[in-house]
Amino acid sequence: MGVLAYIRSHALTLPPLAKSALGMVLILGIPPLSRRVMSATGPGGSSVERTAAATAGPEGYGRAAQTTTYNARTGQSNTFGTASVGNNH
Repeated sequence: MGVLAYIRSHALTLPPLAKSALGMVLILGIPPLSRRVMSATGPGGSSVERTAAATAGPEGYGRAAQTTTYNARTGQSNTFGTASVGNNH
């Protein structure tokens, strides 16, 4: 039995309110986790990596992201970065 089938079999036995709570955790929790670090490597050795961070509080909000690519065919690497700050008091 695969991991997803195992989790699904147990999730189906939960009461409706617990299923709703689990669904909300998945909907709200997975996208931020997947945006933090993303990387992939192709069969030829080329790769891409992306990191992102965001903060928010009474003094404002900020966001920073960086993407690095590597082309195995040419040996070139490129790095791109962005940042923003808003509502600083």
